[in-house]
Amino acid sequence: MDKVSKEVSSVDKRSSVEKGLRVMAAVLIGSAAVIACNNPAYAIATPAAGSTMYNLYDIAVTQLLQGPLGFVGGVGCIVLGAINVFKHPVQAVPAILAGGCMLKADQIVTSLGLTI
Repeated sequence: MDKVSKEVSSVDKRSSVEKGLRVMAAVLIGSAAVIACNNPAYAIATPAAGSTMYNLYDIAVTQLLQGPLGFVGGVGCIVLGAINVFKHPVQAVPAILAGGCMLKADQIVTSLGLTI
């Protein structure tokens, strides 16, 4: 009995080591694939007046997000998050982050590498 239990435990150890090696190999191959397929992101500047996408950028970012609607929405999200900090802290964090993103939308758009 003692010999059988030692063989079973050694097989279990080997199989767990083999599983660990397989997982490590899969992670290594996945990481190599991500690195190999990496494309650089190019940040943009505000489109020049008269270009194809300037009107869309002007309406979406300048007039809406940086205008009164974006300001009220951003401050509203921050206030909602501040109210919920003590009741529901998990819900408060996304609200505060969303409000901050709305207030800084033009800088986020030009730094994310969007092609306009």
